[in-house]
Amino acid sequence: MRWHTTTCPRKRARCTAHASAPRWAWGLILGSLLALAGCGGGGGGGASSAADHAPPSADVATSNQAGGAPWQVSAQGDLPGALLVSDPGDPVWGLSMRDGSAFALPATDLAGKEVYWSVASGGQRLVQWSAADWLRRTPLRIHDIQYRLIRSLELACKLTIGSRPMLSPDGRYILGSCEDNNFDEHLNVFDAQTGAIVKLGSLLDDAVVIADAPADWLPDGHYLYMVANKVVLASPTAHDDAVIGSFPTLPYNGAWSEGRDWVAGHSSLAVSPDGQHIAFTWQEHHGLAIDTHVWVAAADGSEPHRVTHRPVDQEESALNFSYDSPQWSPDGRWLALSLHMAGAVVGFVDPLNPESGSRVVGTTGCGGSPVYVVPADSQQVVLNWLQVDTRHGVSLAPTTTKPARWLSTCGDVMWAPERRP
Repeated sequence: MRWHTTTCPRKRARCTAHASAPRWAWGLILGSLLALAGCGGGGGGGASSAADHAPPSADVATSNQAGGAPWQVSAQGDLPGALLVSDPGDPVWGLSMRDGSAFALPATDLAGKEVYWSVASGGQRLVQWSAADWLRRTPLRIHDIQYRLIRSLELACKLTIGSRPMLSPDGRYILGSCEDNNFDEHLNVFDAQTGAIVKLGSLLDDAVVIADAPADWLPDGHYLYMVANKVVLASPTAHDDAVIGSFPTLPYNGAWSEGRDWVAGHSSLAVSPDGQHIAFTWQEHHGLAIDTHVWVAAADGSEPHRVTHRPVDQEESALNFSYDSPQWSPDGRWLALSLHMAGAVVGFVDPLNPESGSRVVGTTGCGGSPVYVVPADSQQVVLNWLQVDTRHGVSLAPTTTKPARWLSTCGDVMWAPERRP
């Protein structure tokens, strides 16, 4: 089974259209419509930036507490560090989780709309890179936690759409996904000094990786990645990748088909700061919708629990609720995630016949994609859309010219220790 992908114009992550059988005709049509809708059809809304402190589509947050209690960044209480917010077409900017203030990241020699930042494992380094389409390689800039340049280099290949360079805790290696000359995608290890490939490929080589590779570093210098519902432990210098755990109870994540093939390469993964737990995403069918949920488990794949749950009043909806890109707080107690609505409001052509096909009656865009923070040990937390869930939303502080606003983004967030430029 292969997944077909299309590039989203407003979001780095790619949308998906689902192959289907035996109901391939209407399933493929619906999947294509969902993909187009998820790529920004309708919904509108501008992107966030440090300059205007809020997306135009964000709800005004005069108070994020019941009963009109004083404003605060999050109803979850005092949170550490800062979120780095990336919106396609805008510079990456920072949001202090301490006081809700926005700050700009320093300008460097990498310029353009496709320049991004990531937080290295361990939180003591920052990586900036360019994903411009015309580049044949990937230029990188490695900075310390105060955004001072340490090193400039180029990776030996161009990272695939949605992939990010992941710097190891000791600063020696970089993980990232590239396509070779045959357009086959590989999860590679690069030398962080020269950009040369030191390890080519992984057990994901036969999978189609959607958006970011489901991989992250462990504190001891090994790394983990997921192949379908399996957890793999790997070394940056040896081809001895080994399955160390699996999730046999996860919901089936394949397309409509006679078989029960698990789909590989369709999750994101983040390792907790202490290396003891992983947060990952998993797709599952919900009627006509395909939701993406956040799960947390031990690093060996044991004791999994689902963190997110679609709103109860949307149980019959065909909208895709995509809880994406979980990120651990520096203290390992919290997860930040984005709710990206991708889908269409649909109904059967013949309400009495589910095989009659579907018709689109409305679409969603990514302009109202709230960022939420939940305790890492949460289970089945209902996070809302369109109205922001005030218990878990993140709010920008009010300024002399703007009221407080809920944070939303068409892209991703990274959680870093707060060290301002």
